[in-house]
Amino acid sequence: MSQSPGQDSRVAFPTTSWSLLCQAQKAGGAKRAELIQKVLTSYWKPVYAYFRAQGKPREDAEDLVQGFLNRFAISDSVLMSAKPGQRFRSLIRVCARNFLIDEERHKNAKRRTPKEGLISFAALQAEDGDPFEPPDSHSADAFDEIWRREILDRAMQRLQTACREKQREDDLQIFLTYYLPATDTSPTWEELADQYGFSDWQQAARKAHWVREQLARAIRAEVGSYVEDENEIDAEIASLLG
Repeated sequence: MSQSPGQDSRVAFPTTSWSLLCQAQKAGGAKRAELIQKVLTSYWKPVYAYFRAQGKPREDAEDLVQGFLNRFAISDSVLMSAKPGQRFRSLIRVCARNFLIDEERHKNAKRRTPKEGLISFAALQAEDGDPFEPPDSHSADAFDEIWRREILDRAMQRLQTACREKQREDDLQIFLTYYLPATDTSPTWEELADQYGFSDWQQAARKAHWVREQLARAIRAEVGSYVEDENEIDAEIASLLG
């Protein structure tokens, strides 16, 4: 990726996606379009996966993502009438489904695009990298699968940044080597302690435990960026990872 999710401006949002959406509902014109774009471009990869899982070829899915983002930025939509209390992830999935249905109905009609402020798929890729392809090209769960993958990817970027800032890159490597080994066999704590020069295996385990706690916090931060209320974070994490 040219710019990691853990480093871009969206991670620094002082408000949640729901807050931004509520602001957009009260705004008009260019300001509304700006806010809607800010909300939707954070979650374009699951939308792309949804279109691919509906049988759309790669190029068609790319065009659909671009059309999806632009249409919701310039016209009234279900987003403008959405009320807090809905699950944000489900709301975006419904928007993607409705958009695809509408496109199928009017696939022979000329697509409308704004003269200014066009969101290009190339620009999305330049900022976030290539989209995740769904594991199953016709998976009914593709949207949620890629949403989960995107959240974990962003959380890992947060984790890497935290470890780098605290000069604990070795601790991150211990965590990854033990919990996410490159081979089928994970090394023992004793082997890791010997590799990193610790006097006992518990030192290696404690360092990996610290990283694990940081990852849990990173996941909560990512989920917290789009739920309506902090009290919903645990339920959303359980839904995504359960």
